[in-house]
Amino acid sequence: MSLEHGGRPPVRHHYLTPDSAIAFLRSYLRFTGGRIVSDDRTADGGDLGLPGQTYRRIALSSRSATRSSA
Repeated sequence: MSLEHGGRPPVRHHYLTPDSAIAFLRSYLRFTGGRIVSDDRTADGGDLGLPGQTYRRIALSSRSATRSSA
């Protein structure tokens, strides 16, 4: 498998409602054996075109995303 971005897996963004975020995190982390790398509960909404608001930005890593095969 060839990885783009200098040998790193591509970054994927998922936008979730607050109600679905916890369930997604539990499911994703259990399925991938991953972990939370960072969790900013008050990220600047201006990043998403929502100035004056905040959102929760979470960075995840997983064993399946970091594996590669020749």
